[in-house]
Amino acid sequence: MSLETQIAALAHMTTAELDAEYRERFGHRPRYRNPTWLRKRIAYKLQEDRFGGLPSVARAALAS
Repeated sequence: MSLETQIAALAHMTTAELDAEYRERFGHRPRYRNPTWLRKRIAYKLQEDRFGGLPSVARAALAS
């Protein structure tokens, strides 16, 4: 399944389904159960898994 298809599928998932997807992707319960928040976090994780996370320079800039 393509990344675009996976992200588009999030729009049709119930809150319970999003919660389960979040747990599968992150390995813990979500802090919030707001569907919009869950969709954004899961979509980011899907992209991060596909393309990699932020470069170390960007992470360092955000940390300071």
